[in-house]
Amino acid sequence: MSDPEAWHRKLDAIAGRAGSEGRLLEFGAGTGSSALKLAPRVGEILATDISPKMIEIARNKAAEAGATNVTFQQGTIFDVTKGPFDGIVGLNVLHLMPDWREALAHARGLLTEGGFLAISTAGIGDHPSVARLGIRAGSALGLFPPIAVFTIADLRAGLATAGFRLIEEWQPKTGAAWFQLAEVA
Repeated sequence: MSDPEAWHRKLDAIAGRAGSEGRLLEFGAGTGSSALKLAPRVGEILATDISPKMIEIARNKAAEAGATNVTFQQGTIFDVTKGPFDGIVGLNVLHLMPDWREALAHARGLLTEGGFLAISTAGIGDHPSVARLGIRAGSALGLFPPIAVFTIADLRAGLATAGFRLIEEWQPKTGAAWFQLAEVA
């Protein structure tokens, strides 16, 4: 984790919005670090990741921590069809989804009225063209997964189209991932 202070600030915003009884969905949960940090501060969390190995690690970490209000499930956000959730969290995952606009729309459909979406993502399209070219080449060569190239302005528009109103947005430092907190419009 390159910026623990920013990560904690994001988690504070999420927990503050969810409240102690909040029901959260986290997609792209990885090894469960964010879900496990949020667990003592919210009601329950369903955390998903496409990687079975990541889910195995997350489940082991949850067992070691004694976290009983977190369920880890292999899959993507599209595999979750039953809600509603008070909040949905996607930290550093949206740019890994070629169908990121569909993911936003799907998230909206899983939320309660008054629910929120918290995302953190790099606006790859806002980076210099050399960086974008390197990202595309690396993806084509299989050096890392395909990365969706969009700007933060594209993301703002995508949030609005999906039925969200942006209520908080910040970037800890130039070049870092943006954090957006949006509520159902």
